[in-house]
Amino acid sequence: AASALAVLGKQSFGDLIVGFSKSKIHTVDYRMTSNAFDAPFRFIGDCYLWDFTGLANDRGWIAGEGCVSAVMEKNELTGRALAARMLPTVDCNYESELIYRYDEPRSFAAVDAVSLDVQVDAPGGRYRITVQICGEDAVAESHIEIDAGKRTVMYINTSGLFGDGERYCVRIFSSPISGNTEEYKLSIGSISAHSTVQIQMLLEKSIEADMGPSEQEETVNKPRAILIYVIGAWVFVSVVILVIVHSRNEEEI
Repeated sequence: AASALAVLGKQSFGDLIVGFSKSKIHTVDYRMTSNAFDAPFRFIGDCYLWDFTGLANDRGWIAGEGCVSAVMEKNELTGRALAARMLPTVDCNYESELIYRYDEPRSFAAVDAVSLDVQVDAPGGRYRITVQICGEDAVAESHIEIDAGKRTVMYINTSGLFGDGERYCVRIFSSPISGNTEEYKLSIGSISAHSTVQIQMLLEKSIEADMGPSEQEETVNKPRAILIYVIGAWVFVSVVILVIVHSRNEEEI
């Protein structure tokens, strides 16, 4: 920075930018964990952020650079999975990317780790998987290397890194490291949150504490809507049966 200022004939960035102050520079707390996260704690609460083997879908997931598509598919090991079709790169010199951005704020203050149930579907080879959990002021990253066809759970250490009311982004990168030049599939069975201080029910509530009213209503109203549809269908069928019985009785009379 000093040499750049000298070239420009300035002594400080304040001479270049009106109102510049070092105290106003936005810094990001960055944490990286090599390979699988070696958890020094015992989790007492776990909850799904996405259970693709169950009811979760691909809504909101974005195919980034090098990713052809990201859709729900049947999987031999998990039954269902979010399957991202990834393109290898020339000399494998950059990673394909899958992205999810939360539209509403969440609270990850009680989340000590995030785990990813992942597998690479390819004829063979070895692959590098990198996951980033990005908050507004911090980034947690972890990476592993796995063989094709091997289902693996990897962890990202987020303990003490995030706060309340932040909009988060999940970024998943992958790249072949053994010279594979063919398209491959990255299958994700689930993404979970883990806590050492909150049990499952409290953890789920704390994560969703900062959801906007519209999203909260949508989450709460889904079971109610299903119940209403079931009751409505039952009433309709009952009425039809009564009409049929009544018609037959009149015919007999």
